[in-house]
Amino acid sequence: MIWKHNNKNRVAISDKKIKQTRKRREQTRKAISKHRENGGRKKWEDNNRDKLKQYRELHKNHEISKKEWQACLKYFNNSCAYCGMSNEDHKKKYKQQLHKEHVDDNGSNKLDNCVPSCKLCNSSKKGFILEEWYYKNDFSNHTKDRLDKIYKWINEDYKNNKSNKKDILLGKEENKDNKNK
Repeated sequence: MIWKHNNKNRVAISDKKIKQTRKRREQTRKAISKHRENGGRKKWEDNNRDKLKQYRELHKNHEISKKEWQACLKYFNNSCAYCGMSNEDHKKKYKQQLHKEHVDDNGSNKLDNCVPSCKLCNSSKKGFILEEWYYKNDFSNHTKDRLDKIYKWINEDYKNNKSNKKDILLGKEENKDNKNK
């Protein structure tokens, strides 16, 4: 509060930029929506197959079962592993579930490289090494305890929650879940 009071000009400039950014984002969103409705996206996809392939390679999907994901969420108390935002708060704020985040962008797509992440942490971490990003950001809720818990999960604790790959491929895991209901 004191800083805001002593820096009214900087606050006003910042507020103006935020309003302009919001207005620009809304204009962009409307233009993209109109472009999509007029078939522009489909035409672009047809003409840019190579770019789509590169994009899909960069945006890898996790190879984990529902059961493994639930175990991962439970381990991190149904919260973002990085900042602790609860899944419920995330749903209210962003209208979506927590993301399955690759701890190491170049790492595996399996459970040993997956933690739940809120939208803010997920988008800001992209391309950074975990510790570099974690301490670089000025998030007051990024703590050493959280970081230690992430390392404990990806180095050892995930092993207690892995599904048998053969069972997943044969669909037995879902059958087990259905029998228990």
